[in-house]
Amino acid sequence: MTNDESTNKKIDIRHSTFDIHSIQKPETQAATKAERKALYEQARRTDRERERRERRFAQIEEEIMSLEGQILALDEEMSGPEVAADWGRLGDLSQRRAQLKAAVDRLYEEWAKMEREEEGLGCA
Repeated sequence: MTNDESTNKKIDIRHSTFDIHSIQKPETQAATKAERKALYEQARRTDRERERRERRFAQIEEEIMSLEGQILALDEEMSGPEVAADWGRLGDLSQRRAQLKAAVDRLYEEWAKMEREEEGLGCA
C-alpha cells in the first residue's frame, strides 16, 4: 500500500466504495444504546405527565361537580321563607355561596389553562 493509499481511507470491494468511518464501532453502539435509553426515559416521562394530567382533569371535574352541588343546595336554602326573613343568615349563606362560586371559577380557569398547555404540546 502506498502512502497515498493509506491516507485515502476508502476501500474498494467488488466495485463499491465504502467509507471506513461509516462502519459502526463499539463506541457508536454504546452511544446508540445511550440514545435509545434517553428516548425510552423521555417516553416514560411523557406518559407519566399525561397520566398526571388525566388524573388532575378528573379531580377538577369531581371538585366542580361537588361545589356546584353545594351551590345548588345553598340556593334552595336561601330561597326558603325562613332564611329570607333572617337577613343575618341570608348574608352568611350568600357569602358562603360567593366563596364556593370563586372556587368553581378557579377550577374552570385551571382546566382551561391545562387544555391550552395540552394544545401547545400537541397532546390534544
